[in-house]
Amino acid sequence: MFHALVLSLPTRNSTLRMRVWRALKECGATVLRDGVYLLPADAADAGALGRLEKEIRSHGGFAITFDATPHAAEDHAALRGRFDRTAEYGALVGRISAAKGSLATLGPRRGLTALRRLEQAAQKLSRIDFFPGEAKQQALAALGSLRDRYTELYSRNEPRPSMKGLRPQQFAR
Repeated sequence: MFHALVLSLPTRNSTLRMRVWRALKECGATVLRDGVYLLPADAADAGALGRLEKEIRSHGGFAITFDATPHAAEDHAALRGRFDRTAEYGALVGRISAAKGSLATLGPRRGLTALRRLEQAAQKLSRIDFFPGEAKQQALAALGSLRDRYTELYSRNEPRPSMKGLRPQQFAR
């Protein structure tokens, strides 16, 4: 099941238009057509469409939310496909690869900043990935590889876990 929002915004209020666009993007809604947006019913912020409906109405626009249930399995699959984040994960992996290549020249502080920004981007994308797949796993693996590279370059004197077992100590009597 999905939640849908149908809206028509006042033409003269560009601030409202921008706020609505950003809110829809932030919650991960997909566009079915101009003025029609969709979110899975089990989305983390399923109430976002209802809040947008109230805000749009308070500014003189038209908005209505309703539940949408596809009747056929192929319709459900087509709607699910609208939420495919593969291209966004691909772009994130590209950014991670570029950061990994330049990590040695960035230095520890700027390298850590780049790492943290990419981690935040991955978390943000993960929040709106309602139907995760292989692309998400690839992005997380690339991020883990970047973390390992950072540790290798800038945490040389820090203790590291060892795969070796402890040797039993022989005590002299």
